[in-house]
Amino acid sequence: MKLKFKNSIIFFIVILILSCGGNKELDEEMTPPKEKAKEIINVAPSIPTLIYPSNELFCIENELEFSWTASTDSDGDSISYKIQIAEDEQFNNVVVEELRSVNEIIVPLEKGKTFYWRILAIDNQDNSSGFTPTWNFYTE
Repeated sequence: MKLKFKNSIIFFIVILILSCGGNKELDEEMTPPKEKAKEIINVAPSIPTLIYPSNELFCIENELEFSWTASTDSDGDSISYKIQIAEDEQFNNVVVEELRSVNEIIVPLEKGKTFYWRILAIDNQDNSSGFTPTWNFYTE
C-alpha cells in the first residue's frame, strides 16, 4: 500500500510539473496578438528641377553643362541622379544616360540638332522619384 501511495504521489508531482512547465508553442498560440510594430517604409526622394539648359534654349556651343536642383530625401538616404538625353521626346533614341552623385554634368553633343533631357533621383535604397518634365534645346 505504501508503494502505491508513493507511486501516486510521484505521478501527481510529475503531472503537476509538466502542466505548470508550459509549452512555448502552445503559449504563443494562446497569447493574444500584440500590436504589430509599424513597418518602416522608405520614402523616395523628391523630383529634382531642371535648371540648364532651359526649355527651348538655342545653344551656341555643343558642349553643355547640364544642371538641376538637388533632391531631398526625408529618410536622409544618399541620392544619385540619372540623366537622360535623347534625340526624341519619347526617349527611344537615348544618346546619353549616366548616373551621377552630383547635380551637374558636362556633355558634348552633336551640332545642329534638337535634344530632349530629363532627370530621375534615386536613393541608396533603390527608391526613385518620378522623372522631371522633359525639356528640349537646340545645338547650333
